[in-house]
Amino acid sequence: MYVFLISKLLNGYDKGQVNKAPNGWSTRKEAFNTLKNTFKYDKKVCKEVEEDFPVNNTGWHDPLDVMQICAYTMHGNLNPYNATFHYRSTTRPHQGVDLFATPNTPVYDCLDGRITFAGVQNGYGNVIILAIEESSQVEMFKNRRKGNFESFYNKTGELMDGPGFDKDADVFYLAYAHLSGFNVIKGDFVKSGDVMGFSGETGNAKGTKGPHVHFEVRDLKFAGKSTNHRCNPALYFDYEQYTPISKDNGDDKRVVSEKSFEKYNKTVKEIEIRHVDGNISIVEIKDFESDINEQYCYKENKI
Repeated sequence: MYVFLISKLLNGYDKGQVNKAPNGWSTRKEAFNTLKNTFKYDKKVCKEVEEDFPVNNTGWHDPLDVMQICAYTMHGNLNPYNATFHYRSTTRPHQGVDLFATPNTPVYDCLDGRITFAGVQNGYGNVIILAIEESSQVEMFKNRRKGNFESFYNKTGELMDGPGFDKDADVFYLAYAHLSGFNVIKGDFVKSGDVMGFSGETGNAKGTKGPHVHFEVRDLKFAGKSTNHRCNPALYFDYEQYTPISKDNGDDKRVVSEKSFEKYNKTVKEIEIRHVDGNISIVEIKDFESDINEQYCYKENKI
């Protein structure tokens, strides 16, 4: 096969002449040079071809089809703040954001990247860590960061950047935790929008009344304890927020923080929903809009 292909490159030689050696030194030399020049490696040309090859055709894809904060805690208490990037206490920081997802919901790759971990990690359960390292993808991710972002829970302790996080890093890592299973293995290259796995209740989310995907943004693959080398994922994507409103003391607009929630839990009658498009609606707790009704029904059925 190779002899035939090479022969097609040599002027004056067809398939029937492949095994016939050229007559004379000059003829053989000319044939050799033709073959050599044909297979010559041009680094400049190859480099230009590599640079022109499209890396990404789709852009950003949210990690879930429906993006909403997990409104209920492990034990079924209505407290969306608990799912944000914050310090629950000096010893129990919450290192990412919990996005509501009933078990076996598809989980997507946000940008083109490489799977650097797909396995089990302590309280995280089944985890996927995706490295965003190609320059155009890193730049796309950096450009998503909100410069004028105002924390929805900034008065109750929601954080923006953890200690040591570098928003100008050369590589970013996205971690997806509590999954039920994987579609990928370590070393796989994935495209934005690929289904990498499915949500679950693994790790310390086992038996939770608020099923979710725990999502983190890091500048190190294994960022260590606390909120070190992590940032608030809300800086890079939008999701619907839910805030309980207390009727106590005639203050219909009181935002119930984690510390005060137990005190006001019995008097919360309404919930404020801040939608992804910026609109705000206030509804009765027993008459949720359809997007949060699924969370309420799941919690009720788990009791």
